[in-house]
Amino acid sequence: MFKKYTLIIISILALKSQVFSQNTTPIGLTGFNQDVIANGSGTATATTTTTFDNSGNVLLAQDFPGASSCSLPNNGIVNSSLTPGLFFQLANYSGNNTFQFGVAATGTGILTLNTPQTLSAGQDLYILWCSTNGTSVAGITVTFTDLSTQVFAGTNIDDWYGGLASVPNIGRIVRTSATPDACNPIGPNFYELRLLFSSSNYSKQISSITINRTSGVGKFGVFAASLFGNNFLPPIANFYAPDTVWINS
Repeated sequence: MFKKYTLIIISILALKSQVFSQNTTPIGLTGFNQDVIANGSGTATATTTTTFDNSGNVLLAQDFPGASSCSLPNNGIVNSSLTPGLFFQLANYSGNNTFQFGVAATGTGILTLNTPQTLSAGQDLYILWCSTNGTSVAGITVTFTDLSTQVFAGTNIDDWYGGLASVPNIGRIVRTSATPDACNPIGPNFYELRLLFSSSNYSKQISSITINRTSGVGKFGVFAASLFGNNFLPPIANFYAPDTVWINS
């Protein structure tokens, strides 16, 4: 006798249609205005353009002489410790690598995408940033290529020491010094902000990100952005999974 069984195996059904995948798309940005990451064989003063806090410190890359083990990787790729699978690509350490707001400075900064990125359903935008010498408050406006926008209200950005870090325990050095600080378990840190979009903006292309700092005592910097979330993978070519099978029993 033959018996008919309906296939309910999720993996088979998924292969017949489309498959979800958690993907990170790091975003190349133009508009950074300062270099605060010391790198290479020169001095910290020679390889940066300014300090990142009121005490004269800058961040460190691993190829800086004497850099601590917690310094930023030479390839600029940093992984989130909060969101599995999410990573960011920092800008070149030998050029401007942050959009920095000065001591207590308010106002706006615009970061333009090198290549507009399509926002897929289920994707979120993550911003990598931190404040120094206290917290800051900043809002975000995302502009699309059709000139429509989505505005995100101001949020608190933690001081680079002691917050819930996305990228924790980064090496630093006083800009006028030749001796890097020892690694510190509470900082410096980068923090991530997750921005959730209205479904009406899915399939649009993001063209720029505007940061509006409204308060803060020290300096504040934006370092990177990535899209992350569910993407659809295309169906597997020439694959057929039957809806039913017959088993002789």
